Amino acid sequence: MSTGAVIPRKTRLRPPTLQVSSQVVEKEKSSSCQLCQVSPSVYISGYEAAKNPELLRSSSITHILNLAGESKCPNALSSSYHYFSLKMPDNPKIDILFFLYFAMDFIINSVKNKGKVLVHCVKGTSRAAAVALAYLMLQGYSEQEAYAFLNSAHPNIDPNLGFVCQLRELREMKLEQRVFYYSSKYDMFVNTESNDGPRIEIVGNACVLYLPAEASLTQQRFSLQCVRLWEKFNSATATIVYM
Repeated sequence: MSTGAVIPRKTRLRPPTLQVSSQVVEKEKSSSCQLCQVSPSVYISGYEAAKNPELLRSSSITHILNLAGESKCPNALSSSYHYFSLKMPDNPKIDILFFLYFAMDFIINSVKNKGKVLVHCVKGTSRAAAVALAYLMLQGYSEQEAYAFLNSAHPNIDPNLGFVCQLRELREMKLEQRVFYYSSKYDMFVNTESNDGPRIEIVGNACVLYLPAEASLTQQRFSLQCVRLWEKFNSATATIVYM
């Protein structure tokens, strides 16, 4: 039976409003719109900086490596710069070994031809940072030295954990088998679950390409190109098995 008394509803406690310092926001925003110098001829950035012609001219950029792919980050200035695009996913589960080989090959050849290279992804913090770290390690830096150097130049770098683990093993000979299949999604050899089409198996300093007869001419050429790059960066000879 109602007594007519009004019982006040318990006030719901709300979580405190998250307040982000405007200085932090401005720092992140400005960082994504700037070029970070990795070496005298190599820079990294986010996409916003990569499509800013005035900024590119100020650093005498001649070549641009787009790691996010043209579908996500269109090559906006293709008439003025030498572009090379890779569909490199920011996914810690993807083995990026062959992405690194193609990226390093483009950077090295561009610098050899007196060019200045900009490496970019979307924000410039993960994929571009991973490639920059690999490049520094290829120049003789240890993993720790490369990270410390790049972090001092670009404090916002944040390569995903999978990339970091792979970079640690970049100059080590892994004895466990690594299997790569061609992926049309990434247009690259990656460690997918598929067992169709060409595949590359790497154990230590041995590499074998298995090339099925039904592989398309494009797949065959790309498979051979991947193996040649492995040979180049490992100073070894791969085996090719035609199936």
